[in-house]
Amino acid sequence: MEKREILKTKIEEINYDIIQEFKDNPNIRTILYTERLYSFMRKKDLTLLPTKIINVILSAVKDEQQKYIKEAPLPGIIVETPVRQMSFEDIFQDWAENTRARFTVNFKSIKLDKDIKNRELFEAFIYLSNLNWQIINDVETGDVELVPFIEAVKWNKNKQYIQFNMHKKTMESLLDMSKFLKLENDFVMNLKSAKTLSFIFWLSKFIPYNGTTISIQKFVEEMNLTSSYPSKIDEYLKRIRAEINSGNYAYGFNYSFENKNIKFQLYYKKEAIGKVEEIEDLEALKRQRALYHIYSVRELSPENKKKIENIYKALGYEKTSSLLKRKISKDLKNDVYIEAVMNILKGVE
Repeated sequence: MEKREILKTKIEEINYDIIQEFKDNPNIRTILYTERLYSFMRKKDLTLLPTKIINVILSAVKDEQQKYIKEAPLPGIIVETPVRQMSFEDIFQDWAENTRARFTVNFKSIKLDKDIKNRELFEAFIYLSNLNWQIINDVETGDVELVPFIEAVKWNKNKQYIQFNMHKKTMESLLDMSKFLKLENDFVMNLKSAKTLSFIFWLSKFIPYNGTTISIQKFVEEMNLTSSYPSKIDEYLKRIRAEINSGNYAYGFNYSFENKNIKFQLYYKKEAIGKVEEIEDLEALKRQRALYHIYSVRELSPENKKKIENIYKALGYEKTSSLLKRKISKDLKNDVYIEAVMNILKGVE
């Protein structure tokens, strides 16, 4: 998986190529995210490519991480009890204060998607180098040092690699296994949205309790969402659930809106074969969003809810929406609203 060489400058060089060695290396089937790291990633609301870069970095340091821990029995569980008695000094005893870990990453390690351009990859590394990881205050000298997540990024287009350094303090945080989360490597690398991973970071802490109930407002704040409308949150959660259900994340979840709260229920997938809902396509998501709005505004009875739902299913979201949009007074409710809908749809095939 990697080659290490301690240079005279005490910089550790790590060469890692996930494409060439992933299939034959069971050690990196799972990746370990420390609490400090996954909290940082959620707070920064990272996009997908920087997220995958971090995953590759974690693959490279997993050997060091394992010196501190006993493996979690199941991916997806947050582990809080360190088992092996090792200190950071044991790992960094040859490091001076100005020592940096040097990572050399082949382009292929991250470009699992052929559509990713080299320039996009380089810009993602630059983005990570601009993220502030920690501020160190030296009480004796009065110096204040700003520590970025990575630094000194350079790339070689001819040899197809990117190289960067990592501060000792950042490395220590990646190895602080007092609390960590284990996830399947290929699940993370094949995600279509970084928001799914951020949601898993948040949701995983509730696994021991089989779920949680949280106010809509607090959920919006914790997940950095732009809207607190239940219909928007519902669409967001359905997209995430679809991606989770289609991947190999160990857990699935259901949710419901109750007054001003959201109730999440978690289940272990292997114990729920046949219970995982079918992945909804974009048409279904749009339809659900429109119906949710109609139900709340038009005050429909259960019978009328069923009628309008059947209309959307029969004609499709796009056609139904185009026929009804801005054509019915906002004051019409329940039976009167349904009657107005039927009058508009007369003669429509």
